[in-house]
Amino acid sequence: MGKKIIFSNSIIIEKEENKYINNLILEELHDNKNNNQGRIISNVGGFQSKGNNKEIANFLLHTSIKFLNKHYSLKNVKINFQDYWINENLKDNYNTPHVHPDCHFSGVYYVNVPTNSGSIKFSRNDLTYQYINLYNFFQNSDSYTSYEIEPENNLLIIFPSNFLHSVEPNLSNESRISVAFNLHFTR
Repeated sequence: MGKKIIFSNSIIIEKEENKYINNLILEELHDNKNNNQGRIISNVGGFQSKGNNKEIANFLLHTSIKFLNKHYSLKNVKINFQDYWINENLKDNYNTPHVHPDCHFSGVYYVNVPTNSGSIKFSRNDLTYQYINLYNFFQNSDSYTSYEIEPENNLLIIFPSNFLHSVEPNLSNESRISVAFNLHFTR
């Protein structure tokens, strides 16, 4: 019979630079900070604001569609943009482990990433972590209990929204700025 791969998931990691959109993101962040329109969801310190710029939303949607279609066979699926928010993590700020409910895929686009400003960490959120890597018998991506990605400017990461993830502390003296977003699929 052979080996069967089941219950696998994947993360899409691509680069997409758009200086115009990056400037819009920075302007929206600046305006929201000046108007004290921040919120606390998973962020510990820093600033997080609800996004409301249609050009930013369209960029995130169309770029996500391009990369999702590149990596998956999505037939008879409509990808809808749900929402986005801008994150600014200052020195020692981080995001606690969380998932994004009520959507299918989530993503993060990095605008400004100083050196040593914190990776995004994905962790298993099922009970298999208790068994799979107990003695490190398996050394492949199906047996990872966590996986970290070191962000860089203009990096876009798309992942299933039920993936448990967190952001490590920013150890630099500069702000790390990213935009997180959610996508919903319909037939």
